[in-house]
Amino acid sequence: MNFYFRRGRPEQFWPWLTGALTISRDDVSAIFRLAWMMSQDSGEILNHIPNQPGLMKKYFSYLLGNQQLDDAGPVAVRVAESADESDLPGLMRYCDRYADGDPQRSLPVWNTLARRKLIPYQPLAPTTGQFLTNSDFSVEPAKHGFDWNIPSVDGVVVTRSSESRGIRFEFSGDEPESCDLLTQRVPLIPGRTYQFTWRAEAEQGLQMAGMA
Repeated sequence: MNFYFRRGRPEQFWPWLTGALTISRDDVSAIFRLAWMMSQDSGEILNHIPNQPGLMKKYFSYLLGNQQLDDAGPVAVRVAESADESDLPGLMRYCDRYADGDPQRSLPVWNTLARRKLIPYQPLAPTTGQFLTNSDFSVEPAKHGFDWNIPSVDGVVVTRSSESRGIRFEFSGDEPESCDLLTQRVPLIPGRTYQFTWRAEAEQGLQMAGMA
C-alpha cells in the first residue's frame, strides 16, 4: 500500500488499502490518513473501506476526530444501523451539527436511531406531517438533535411534569425581559405550510393557547 502511494499509482493503491483494512485488528487511523492523502473524494475513499460495523465505527471516529463532519454523512448512517449506546455521543454530535440549517444531513441518522429504539422517539417524516419530536414531553428532553432544547436562563427554574406531560417554568422576577425558554429544530419541506399549536396555563389558572 505504501509502495503504490509513494509512486502515485491509485489503481494499485486502493486494493491494497482495502486488504489492509480487512485484516487489521488494531488502530487503523494511519490507513485512513493515507487514504485522504491519496484522494480528497470522500465517496471514493468510502467505496474502498469494507462495509463492516467495526471498521465503519473506526472510520466515523476518525472523521469526528479530524473535524470532517461534512464527509461523515453516509458513514454516520452505516454506524447508526449497527450502533449501541456507546456510539450515541458521536452520533448525537453529528445530529447536532446539521439539525440546524441542513437537517437532511442528520435526519437519516436520527431516524435510524429512532427506529432501532436507541433514542426514545418516533422517526420524523415531514412529508406526512410528523415533524415534532417529543411533542407531549413524555420523556425528559435530550437537548440534542431534533429534541427540545431548554436554554439555561438566569432567574428561571425548569421542571418536567411526568403526570401532565408538560414543562413547568418558575420565574423569580430576576429573569431577562426577553429570552428563549424552549426551542426545537424542526425539519420541514420547503414550500409547504405547517401549523403549530400550543397551550399554556399560569399558576393563577389563566390559560393561554396559540397557533403558528
